[in-house]
Amino acid sequence: MSARVSFLIGVVASIVANVLAAPDNLVARVISARPALALLLVVEMLTGGRPAGTPADSGKEVEESFTTSP
Repeated sequence: MSARVSFLIGVVASIVANVLAAPDNLVARVISARPALALLLVVEMLTGGRPAGTPADSGKEVEESFTTSP
């Protein structure tokens, strides 16, 4: 099982547990689900939405822009 699938299972389990533990009120249940959703969004932003094992940009474009022509 990949790290991404394990992470998603953990986030879903956390959301379910938080919602079930919240008072019987729609607003309370929505608020209780927010921390796990926020964590998921932050991790997606930090990884750039890349699948696990995909290398980051090599920076080749940046390197080429700083080279000088003779």
